[in-house]
This record gives sequence, C-alpha cells and structure tokens, in this order.
Amino acid sequence: MAEKPKNVCEEDVFNHIFNTYIKDVRRFIYSKTRDLEVAEDIVQDTFVKIWENCATVISIDT
Repeated sequence: MAEKPKNVCEEDVFNHIFNTYIKDVRRFIYSKTRDLEVAEDIVQDTFVKIWENCATVISIDT
C-alpha cells in the first residue's frame, strides 16, 4: 500500500522543508538581488506563503 504524502501543514513537515531549503533559497535569491536585506524579505515571504497555502502543497521531500 502506498504511503500517503505528508501534509506540509504538519509543523514537523514544514520545519523539515524549511531547514532543508532555507540556505539554498536564500543563496539563490541573494544571487539575483545582490541585496541581503531584500533577499531575506523575499525568503521570509516565500516560506510564509508556503505555510499559508500549506493545504495545497504536497511534500515529496519527507
């Protein structure tokens, strides 16, 4: 029987995704903006949007 995909709304799943990808996302955004403050704001907005829309996000990473 196939395992049901984990829900990103589960705090431990979201935290795993956040901790796994935060550095890469920050590095990528900074490489595009060359402004650390702007990059941090965009990264924060990105993860807030993921959390706010967690019911529509399927985690394939966990």
